[in-house]
Amino acid sequence: MKHFFLILALSVGLSVSAQICQIERATPEACGISSETIARYFDSLMVIPRTSIHNVMILRHDKVVAEMYPQPFRNVYSHTLYSCSKTFVSAAIGILVGEGRLKLTDKVASFFPKSLPDMPSAELKAMTVRDLLTMTSGIEPDWNMRSVSTLWVRDYLAKPVSTPGRLFKYDSICTYLLSAIVQKVSGQTLLDFLRQRVFTPLAIQEVQWQVSPEGYNTGGWGLYLQSESMAKFGLLLLHRGMWKGRQLIPAEWVDEMMKKQTPEGQANYGYQMWVYARKGAAGADGAYGQHIYVIPDKDMVVVLTQSSTFDGSKEQGLLWNLLVPAAQDNALPVNNKAYQRLVRASRRTLPFAEGSNGISAKLLNQTWTLSPNRLHWKSLLLESRGGQNFLCVTDEEDIVTRMPLGYKRWATTATRSFPAYPIWPKGVFNGIRRKFLVSGSYGSTSEGLNVTLHYVNWITPVELTFEPSADGVKIMARMNHEATPFALTLSE
Repeated sequence: MKHFFLILALSVGLSVSAQICQIERATPEACGISSETIARYFDSLMVIPRTSIHNVMILRHDKVVAEMYPQPFRNVYSHTLYSCSKTFVSAAIGILVGEGRLKLTDKVASFFPKSLPDMPSAELKAMTVRDLLTMTSGIEPDWNMRSVSTLWVRDYLAKPVSTPGRLFKYDSICTYLLSAIVQKVSGQTLLDFLRQRVFTPLAIQEVQWQVSPEGYNTGGWGLYLQSESMAKFGLLLLHRGMWKGRQLIPAEWVDEMMKKQTPEGQANYGYQMWVYARKGAAGADGAYGQHIYVIPDKDMVVVLTQSSTFDGSKEQGLLWNLLVPAAQDNALPVNNKAYQRLVRASRRTLPFAEGSNGISAKLLNQTWTLSPNRLHWKSLLLESRGGQNFLCVTDEEDIVTRMPLGYKRWATTATRSFPAYPIWPKGVFNGIRRKFLVSGSYGSTSEGLNVTLHYVNWITPVELTFEPSADGVKIMARMNHEATPFALTLSE
């Protein structure tokens, strides 16, 4: 019992209303994994280059055996999931197929008669729902289209189409069309449909999904969930769509989701899931390192959220070569020393901005007006009041956020301003409530000032450097730990 309470202590703010700690907790040893192995796994994740780990949850035999939320992140915060969202869309399609309301052979063009070109090609007319599920639509991906157009369905279907079903080309707009098809068939938005069929039965209340300019949930991206909700969905897939005696997704459909569906010799991709080399294992994967790993032969689910511009090889190697092989068939003897090491490994803090205390007077109380930039910021101001330092950011909507900056600590504040985000399609935050949290730290150097920000209930880290110069100040920025910083130039 003592170990059970220590597991609970690894989480912050045990609020039932916040939807956390609803999955049973247990010690790793009780579920056949050593605490020492998990501690090594956590330690190794934390030192991957150009990466900040936001959450890790390890589940075995339907129990959470370990979890980590490095400060300033917390278990109550939701996270944008990027392409992890796609797997949820596949679940909705599978429910409709299971009910006979949709077929894999249904033609995509039949759902969008008003969005078709005047003379649709034979290839376009041949494209099926299955082709969208397997990313073999025959249309060349155009990742910029959603940033310049508000009619995504029309503009996508207007593109040249080669033979559908022949070539795998990963494209989020394929999933967007699936979201639109769910809405047309069910009469509900994708989110409302899944809320009724999946999220509510899983006791997931806190869920949001971005909405396109056309009124469809974006599907291929934009789902916004807590990590424990991701874990519940992983368990649902692990149990072939069954949850507490209810078949929420047809079992046969889950099997097909997690099986390679692409043509021979092409990517190992199922129905909106990546299929791994380990027998039966598959996952929902998103940009910057968002993952729900489902590993049936070990009765495991692993959830990982982060911001990483590294290549993913280290985290994959740690999962498949360190963590998963350590799962044994039987319970292991209790090892108090190893368990205490795991507790310590779980209580991590992300690196603060490097430097010393205090901000140079040369940088304080000056407003710098910025040229248009990737952060969508109009101006910056550094100020110090009552012993507290602040970065004041004015965004393109003229919303001002005074971000407290901690020295060797994280200071968190709320803002209505949209968080920094590398993808900025039309209507980018439609459907998402404007309640964001940003945590900041600073450190002074001989050259100037370092500032690190984390949008903790979104995803994005932003690293800034301020260097006084003869012309005023030189400001450089990184978003999502990119290898190369970019300049925030001053407006003339």
